[in-house]
Amino acid sequence: HYVVASGFAFPIAVAGLWLARFSAKTIKRKKQQAVKEVPLAALRFSDSALEVPFRWFRWVCFVVALLMILVVTAFFGRAIWQEGKLGLAALLGSFSILLVVLVSSLLASGYAAWQSGSALKADLLGLKLSNLPAIAWKHIRGVDLKRFEFKGQRKAILILALDPITFNGLKSDLVPRWIHWTGPILREKSAVVEVACDFLGNDPEIIVRSVQFIAD
Repeated sequence: HYVVASGFAFPIAVAGLWLARFSAKTIKRKKQQAVKEVPLAALRFSDSALEVPFRWFRWVCFVVALLMILVVTAFFGRAIWQEGKLGLAALLGSFSILLVVLVSSLLASGYAAWQSGSALKADLLGLKLSNLPAIAWKHIRGVDLKRFEFKGQRKAILILALDPITFNGLKSDLVPRWIHWTGPILREKSAVVEVACDFLGNDPEIIVRSVQFIAD
């Protein structure tokens, strides 16, 4: 039974990984095309307001792919446990726990975006990210973007420099990073909040420029 079932489990895991990779390439191609055509219109941008949609398609692809891998890992872990290979079964069990935490974090990010109605909003009053409370401009010392490459893919992080009082308030309100892996990163020494741009619905550079325009 183990051999027959593994013949089905392996293609499922491969399909999950392929789905995640295919979705990333598709989204990147569509994003580049959108940026060339109507970069600001897609953001619902005006001189005093900005609304950035959440990238639901990419989010769903990531969640589905991780769930498929989780199911396959749990199946193999159970089969190996029954065979008496306790060390390998424990290793797969630990990996399953990490997958559960990551999926839970993604679900929390999706729920926050659904409640907010978008990934990011900015107006004359302040800035609102889906996984952060609204912050007035008087509490924001600066907005910037950090770009880097990870395994051949370009990544971007939105950086918010806050005043110490606001930063400390966020630190006490937010779920700890070791639980919410896709949540904001708090840099206590510099009172800076780093937010990954993976699910922002347009080019992060255009978004940051628009936010800076409104803030000024």
